[in-house]
Amino acid sequence: MTDGQEASLTWAANGETGLAGYHVYRIVGETRTRQNAVVVTDTSYVDVGLPDGTYEYEITAADIYGNESGPSNRAGAEIFAPVIEQPASPTATAQIQIEGSNGGAENLVEIFVDTGAGAVSQGTVVADAAGNFVFELPLSLGENRVTARANATFTGMVRRSMGMQPSRRPM
Repeated sequence: MTDGQEASLTWAANGETGLAGYHVYRIVGETRTRQNAVVVTDTSYVDVGLPDGTYEYEITAADIYGNESGPSNRAGAEIFAPVIEQPASPTATAQIQIEGSNGGAENLVEIFVDTGAGAVSQGTVVADAAGNFVFELPLSLGENRVTARANATFTGMVRRSMGMQPSRRPM
């Protein structure tokens, strides 16, 4: 599962005697890189600080003698953030159309507004096959900080977009 700039991995425990732990490998393109300097003794791992991109992971078991098993099946993760276009601001209208991209093909995109008391969901929209989306957004008077978060169809939540701030002024 992905959330923010993190990929969370979990796997079934290896019941072999002499197990020391596990190694986690991240695969990007043709490059396979071990992520942990020492064996992971739990059956989960969180890979943090990931930039936008597509990643695959493999897990191996390591015994107390330093021997390593063959790799697990690969698990994929996609990290990305929707991009929202800044509309004309300030505006006297009570509702604006938010347009965005990079939502991921046919993913659910959730729109949030923060008027100073914390981000509140305003609803969801499904991105088209190119990852573009449009949402009709009611505005409160004053500054409205708008962000979007996509829920990837196969890999879970992805990180929230950078915000944009339309302002509504009294008519």
